[in-house]
Amino acid sequence: MELSYIERLNSKPTLKGLDAFFNKLCGVLDNQLPRRDIFLHRARKVIKKSAQFSELSEAELNEKILHWKAVVARGKLNQKNIISAMAVISEASYRSMKMRPYKVQLAAALSMQSGCIAEMATGEGKSLTAALAAVLTAWKGRGCHVMTSNSYLATRDAEEFTPLFEYCDVRVASLSEDTQGDDRRQAYRSDITYCTNKDVAADFLRDQISMGSKQTSGRVLLSMMTQETKVAEPILRGLEFAIVDEADSVMIDDGVTPLLISTESGDATDAQIYLEARKVSLALKKEHYKTVEGVAVELSDSGRGEIDKLTKHMGGPWRYKRRREELISQALKAEHLFHNDKQYIIDEGKVVIVDQATGRTMPDRTWRDGMHQAVEAKEELEISPAKDTCARISFQKFFGLYRSLSGMTGTASEAASEFYSYYHLPVVKIPTHRRCKRKFLAPHISRTEESKLNRIVKEVAKWHERKRPILVGTASIKESELISEKLKASGIEHQILNAKNHKEESEIVKTAGQEGKVTVATSMAGRGTDIKLSDGACKVGGLFVITTQLYHSKRVDRQLYGRCSRQGDPGAVKCFFSLDDDLLMQNMPYLRYVLLSLFFIPSYFYFPIFKMAQYLAVSKSRKQRKAVLKNDDWLDDILGFTGEGY
Repeated sequence: MELSYIERLNSKPTLKGLDAFFNKLCGVLDNQLPRRDIFLHRARKVIKKSAQFSELSEAELNEKILHWKAVVARGKLNQKNIISAMAVISEASYRSMKMRPYKVQLAAALSMQSGCIAEMATGEGKSLTAALAAVLTAWKGRGCHVMTSNSYLATRDAEEFTPLFEYCDVRVASLSEDTQGDDRRQAYRSDITYCTNKDVAADFLRDQISMGSKQTSGRVLLSMMTQETKVAEPILRGLEFAIVDEADSVMIDDGVTPLLISTESGDATDAQIYLEARKVSLALKKEHYKTVEGVAVELSDSGRGEIDKLTKHMGGPWRYKRRREELISQALKAEHLFHNDKQYIIDEGKVVIVDQATGRTMPDRTWRDGMHQAVEAKEELEISPAKDTCARISFQKFFGLYRSLSGMTGTASEAASEFYSYYHLPVVKIPTHRRCKRKFLAPHISRTEESKLNRIVKEVAKWHERKRPILVGTASIKESELISEKLKASGIEHQILNAKNHKEESEIVKTAGQEGKVTVATSMAGRGTDIKLSDGACKVGGLFVITTQLYHSKRVDRQLYGRCSRQGDPGAVKCFFSLDDDLLMQNMPYLRYVLLSLFFIPSYFYFPIFKMAQYLAVSKSRKQRKAVLKNDDWLDDILGFTGEGY
């Protein structure tokens, strides 16, 4: 009998104690297996076989495609058949799009078909690789979801590879913010659906709400056939196969925030509560609270006493000690830890969250537990209604519902242990098609942020005179605008890319590799885009990437470095740091004070300290992700008797 999704989840309990340790050890050993060499060897066989198919006529090749599609649909997938099937798809790629896959692309596609995470360097052609694997998976006849980090990339890739899909006799569709109702349902019924993880997870929760999570697919079908009960037709076809692009961002980073389906609740008096909380929080003094590692606020005993005095005449939730302290803590976090042009922007009078990993806006998201309303009160905006949660699921658990899961990214190695712990997916490092020519120049470290920004402008001016294209990667919108102002003052023409003008992203990136172009961008220029160099830019040394600080994840750094030196192109990277950088202030604040008190220390001494601060930041993020899973397990235990918890 077909298992319901909640039964499928319960069959994969979160490991704890010795089981978790043993699983982690298995992951370390599993990732040591020589998978790369195995898949490269198979890729060479595919190329050899594909050469034989190149001699066939159009009619003969179409006959081969239909033959291998039928073989795959029947489940006859041994290694020999996989090589032949991939070879015919490779030849179809060349005939339909004039794109003949490289050996490394074929190796990556084969690794994903085998249920692995393929690490491919930036610029190695991951979009085509995903399309090859998607065709082979779609031939199984149960639907394949190709997930990207945003709707723009999903639509772009689906349209770009439609000729290949049509040639291989598979139907493709994509989801965007404008896809509604029956159009969404039909998109999921295509052989290949390009979408985002947020789209599919939200549709999954809507289906569970409408059908009831205890329903198995067999029972739903029987009810619809016998008309015993009126069951809404599900939006999703099912969760069978998923290929995840930018897998570390989608499967690891996004796993920190559970997806919620909510309904509006509350009334006008709720808005007044958040305004009162802000007023009380502004009356507190520094000795009444402290910020912890840049992510939380702790009230002191004197702070709790002061709050009691300030709210003793208030009614409603202010009568309850725990609730009033929660409201004040939220107001203090909004004031001191949430900053405009960093964690969020104001767009058309609304607070819009900015994804810290990608730099892109997330207009469909809100912070939970009143935090969004606290930020709105801080910015003196109209306060949106509070929301009640109808359904929730973390992305770690959601991806666990797929029968077959794989992915690719340019930066999987750092998260290899988490990929195995959460999803039992090994990482395969695929070599580059051509030798990487990227040069790393010695980093420059300044004492203050102002001196760092001035030094960056001098560096830009130096290389701009030589007509070299330059990409300045910043950690926040505010920082990108500060550098932009300094470049304007120096008379350096440039373009700026951040969450405020994300709609122009494709046009800005398209010209960023031309001779003499200067582009200032947040990390949103680090994923899903391809900066192509002009001939003149190659002659003057290729793209010069400047980073304004180390990010809180080494993976984000590598994504930015990967903007240059693609496919054997020339390029260089130079990093600039200061003792005012958030990374140091949040993770090693006391050591920072010591360093500021010293008169002079050589740069080579500072650099390991910044690396250590980055290591601490990565460890904190990993702990946060584990905490989300523990919270999910707790909710499962509490709500398990209802059949509605995930």
